[in-house]
Amino acid sequence: MNSADFLAYVLAVVLVLYAARAGGLRGGGWGAALFVTAVGAHMCVAFLSYNDIPPPSLDNLSFHLRALSFVYGTFDYELRGPNSFYWSYAIAQIYQVFGDSFILAYIVNQYIFFFLLLQVMKFADEIRMSGTALGAVFLLAFLPSSLLFANLLYREPFQMLCTVVAMRMLERFRQTGSYVWFCAAALPMIPYGIIHNNFFVFGPMMLVMGAVGRVFFAPRGAIANPFAK
Repeated sequence: MNSADFLAYVLAVVLVLYAARAGGLRGGGWGAALFVTAVGAHMCVAFLSYNDIPPPSLDNLSFHLRALSFVYGTFDYELRGPNSFYWSYAIAQIYQVFGDSFILAYIVNQYIFFFLLLQVMKFADEIRMSGTALGAVFLLAFLPSSLLFANLLYREPFQMLCTVVAMRMLERFRQTGSYVWFCAAALPMIPYGIIHNNFFVFGPMMLVMGAVGRVFFAPRGAIANPFAK
């Protein structure tokens, strides 16, 4: 990420969070248009900043090459780093429609990450942390790991999105006592496990860690136990 790409990323984060806080994302409207435009503008800058193929030293190259193997039916690519059959297969479907440019999957990952930021803000509001929501989201957006994961072809943005959505469902279960929400919390864990080669234990492990954090870092005056009524 060079300076121009980083500045475009900062601007996109600010505009998306402004749209969310100003209520522009409710029911679509100007906020949704701003969301698409802001992230899309960052994509244009990124497109001018990146080569079509990611650096070979990066683990995400294995996802890209495996996706190419699905598209062209050849499996002679040298794979590096982690291997995920279904994550690469999903990327391949994008390549099938729009072409095999690495930047296309990068664009999808960016929208996933920015949608994650919105989900974190909503979750903060739901647990009565509206006052610190912006700070928390900014911290997440500019963590070095976030800059890496969100700007390359990694699974982490999707993993975090699944975890936050599941946490929101558990929070609704805590508030309503309805087991419909408890069962709904399990649904995001299914694709989470699938992209880890059907290792379905990994997602619930992350969810438990999130629930523990909800207990120990609950806002003052809120119920500490996220599963208590």
